[in-house]
Amino acid sequence: MQIETYKNFNKTEPTLEVSKEYPLEAAVCNALLLAGYTLPLGFFKLGCESLADFIKTSDEVDKFYKSTAPILYGEYRAKAPGYFKPSEVISVLVYSVNLWLGEKDILSFEMLTSNEIEENYLNKSQPVLLIYRDGKVSSLIPVTYNDTTGKSYEAIDDKGSVVHLDKSLLKNFKPFESDKKWVVTIRPAEPVI
Repeated sequence: MQIETYKNFNKTEPTLEVSKEYPLEAAVCNALLLAGYTLPLGFFKLGCESLADFIKTSDEVDKFYKSTAPILYGEYRAKAPGYFKPSEVISVLVYSVNLWLGEKDILSFEMLTSNEIEENYLNKSQPVLLIYRDGKVSSLIPVTYNDTTGKSYEAIDDKGSVVHLDKSLLKNFKPFESDKKWVVTIRPAEPVI
């Protein structure tokens, strides 16, 4: 059985975004597109470019970063070695995307077990964002269900390629030593009638 969330909303298959300059923002935008959202492009061709520009130029995002992670913010402003851009701090990224989309609860950050991710999101055809060992964010989407082999999923990597994952590969996401994983969940888009 093929599971494709965007078809639930009478939409055509979205064109997924690829960006060498903004891979994290592209992963977020791909998950939003697969969840049925339309992205605000503004003057840009890609949603990831629009999102990256919003994060860089928003005074509200800057204030939020400064108030919620003052040490990281100081390193970012000083361009200290290994500093984290606002989009690389999960709480700031979630806040930024919700602000960019004009609603406060489209994205949420949670700690969930693999079973909770599967039962609460993937089995309901809802994509999620997970963080790999190397810090890259991937859009994890439910793809097929096979009665003999169990569930399988696909992730969209930073090159826009689809990578097959089985449930056991969820251990490759952060934090590694915990059975609970860092997950950014996405509220399903409302159907357009």
